[in-house]
Parts: sequence; structure tokens; C-alpha cells
Amino acid sequence: MSSRIEALIPAPPSERIDALQDLIRRIVNCLDADNECDALIAEADALAGSQGYDSATFNNLYSWTSERDFAELAALGPPPAIPDITVQEVAECISVIEAADEPKSSFCLGILECTFPNVPVSDMIYWPKAAVASNNLAAEIVRLAKEPLPTLPAA
Repeated sequence: MSSRIEALIPAPPSERIDALQDLIRRIVNCLDADNECDALIAEADALAGSQGYDSATFNNLYSWTSERDFAELAALGPPPAIPDITVQEVAECISVIEAADEPKSSFCLGILECTFPNVPVSDMIYWPKAAVASNNLAAEIVRLAKEPLPTLPAA
């Protein structure tokens, strides 16, 4: 793995992960009881680097992960955009994603989604139209990012 991509994936202390897991459990229980949870959600969001968590984040939690896995992902903080990312680094992120080594894979997906907000990165990786090697997929993502966005005709 590229030293730059590897360096971007933090190694949060277990205490932070444990604190987030406790908060997440309290939030889920609070929401299940139909109680006001805004203060707990704000606390969890702040501890996770202000990623914009809201009640929907926690209402949907069990549809895609466990409390512990979400705490580990949240403890990484928000993934950065990398304006000068190379095709090789994109391919390395794709390799991490395909390895399904959580939470690193979700973090790398976040890097690509932040870096290429106008490219359907997730769809291209998880639901490709045809099987494509990681290097070719990376090149296609970078190519699509360079294309101008379509403009809507004036009304």
C-alpha cells in the first residue's frame, strides 16, 4: 500500500472506540425508547470528528453494521479528499475496499467519495457493469472525474 494512503488511515486509541461504542449503544437505546437524543448524538458526532451524524444515522445502524464496527469506523474521523491522488493510489484504495477489511475499507471508500464527489464510485466498485481490474477501474474513476459536468438547458 502507498505510504500516503496508509498514513491517511488513522489508528485511533481503543479508549476512543470504547467511548464511541458506549455512546452509540446509549443513542440506539434512547431512539428505541422514542426519547430525545440530540445531545447524545451531538456528543458522538463531536467525538467522531463532526461527520454530520443525526438520528437517521443511528436509526439505520443495524441495517449495515454493528455498534462496535460503527464505533471503529467513527473513531477514524472523517475521510479526507485528496486533490492530487494518483491512479495508483485510487487502485490501492479499491484494493483495500475489495479486501473488506473494516473499518479501513469504509474509510478508503470515503476517501474516494470525498475526492471524486461527482463520480459514482460506490456503484462502480460494488455494482460494475462488467468485471474490471482494479487498475483499470481506478483509471476510469480518474477519467470520469476529469470530464466536465453536464449542464442543464436554460428554462
